Amino acid sequence: MCIRDRDYHRLDLGMNWNLHKGDWSLDMFFQILNIYNRENVLIRNWETDEKPEPDDMGMLPLLPTFGFRAEF
Repeated sequence: MCIRDRDYHRLDLGMNWNLHKGDWSLDMFFQILNIYNRENVLIRNWETDEKPEPDDMGMLPLLPTFGFRAEF
């Protein structure tokens, strides 16, 4: 018996900005992970009491992140 895992795919987008003024530098970023919020499987455990059934643990849902780094 051959058991396949579900297909895995996701779409991530990111943007970066770099600002410079004299000796100062500011780098900013904005990212969105898993844009279409697909429930990808990270870990699959099998319950084998009576009928084998998977118990899936999913990955991160839609996740926006942002940040910055300053140098002077």
